[in-house]
Amino acid sequence: MKKLFLVMMALTATLILSSCKSIDMSTNQVGWSNYSSLATKDYDIVGIIYLESTETIKTSFLCINTTKTGSRITYSDLMKKAEEMGANDVINVRVDRKTESKSSPLDFITGSNKTYKYLCTATAIRYKEPASSGSSEGNDKVLEKENKEPAVKTIFTSEEY
Repeated sequence: MKKLFLVMMALTATLILSSCKSIDMSTNQVGWSNYSSLATKDYDIVGIIYLESTETIKTSFLCINTTKTGSRITYSDLMKKAEEMGANDVINVRVDRKTESKSSPLDFITGSNKTYKYLCTATAIRYKEPASSGSSEGNDKVLEKENKEPAVKTIFTSEEY
């Protein structure tokens, strides 16, 4: 009887600790990152972009209702600020998220207010020779070096996996 009780307790503890959460480990195996390429084009640095944003998530009793106010920093926010500075692209983007609220293990029961502050820095640049508009076939001439090598280099492809 004592062995059965210990086995049942071990099984119960295993089920509780393993929970129902699963992690998708295939994120970087397929998708847009397989087709990433680097363009080596000359550019001038216009300046540094600083953006701040605050997002508040209010959760009610037993997580029945969730309300989000504020926003995160998006690429379009960065591009809008870059265009105001006279730039046409951004590089070296860094977004930091700071949690400005305390949490407890019982937040799902009692409800919670979580506040996240996003701080973003990026370098605004202006290309010396901007790519022409239209299809990617029209951009091939802009993306050639003087020795006629293509300036776009593929980082990796799906065949390498």
